[in-house]
Amino acid sequence: SACDCDESDPVRYLWVHYSKLDGDCDERMSRDEWLGVIDEAASMGVRLAIVSLNEAFTDVPDLMAVVEWAQNTHNVMVGFHIYGRDLTRPDARPLAKLDTELTRVFVESEKLAAARFVEDLGIRVLPSDNIDKNVVAPTCDLPKSMTCVCAEGELYTCGRVAGEQHYHMGNFLGRKLKAVMNDDSVPHCVSDRADQTPERCTGCPPLMAQRIHEDAK
Repeated sequence: SACDCDESDPVRYLWVHYSKLDGDCDERMSRDEWLGVIDEAASMGVRLAIVSLNEAFTDVPDLMAVVEWAQNTHNVMVGFHIYGRDLTRPDARPLAKLDTELTRVFVESEKLAAARFVEDLGIRVLPSDNIDKNVVAPTCDLPKSMTCVCAEGELYTCGRVAGEQHYHMGNFLGRKLKAVMNDDSVPHCVSDRADQTPERCTGCPPLMAQRIHEDAK
């Protein structure tokens, strides 16, 4: 499948926080800048991108264009991690334009039944939560295989710690992904967490890749 990558690839997953972390930040990157993220990520070996989103698909046309580019140009599978809102039929219509084999939608288990209508489009809907607590404690090395990019291009060790200064690794507009992932001076694992709550790991690309793999069996 599109998610199968050589274990020797230094980076296999991209975690995109397309929706802003807070309402006071600057505008998010342009479509062309996001295309640059996709191009570089794909060149590094990424074959699965998880996009965390709390907006309607109809409100983010640039994102949908970027996803089409990722799928059609680089054969990257894209999973949409929907949080903080309910999916509706009208706002999900843009999904019909995407490659159904390379698209997944992830929602919280309690919202799974209500989101099943997306499967009428041929797109699988899977749970984003109920992460085994043993996966995230006490130290998580999964970020070694992923890069996380936020709305304004800020780079973090992973989406779970996005916004935390200790795990900040620069900005895509000033520092390329390859340089970040090869920099041993920035953290590539999450450790010594006081709040070892698996719920914060919802949408984690390597864990969602496992969900996709299990679903395909």
